[in-house]
Amino acid sequence: KPITRLQQCANLAALKAQMFERKLSVLRKKAATLPHEQRKLHAEKVAKAFWMAIGGDRDEIEGLSSDEEN
Repeated sequence: KPITRLQQCANLAALKAQMFERKLSVLRKKAATLPHEQRKLHAEKVAKAFWMAIGGDRDEIEGLSSDEEN
């Protein structure tokens, strides 16, 4: 029986979710090894990357960073 377009989309979404969970796990492990201030900056970068990955508007996060590079 052929896979429907909806099933293909669902399979792709599930695969992307699994990949995201794996990457998030790696990022958490990295953050756990960092000193507090570096961990905070790392978390901000991860949050910004996530925001952009889900289609968020860069203008909405401008100026929210505690570091100098915005």
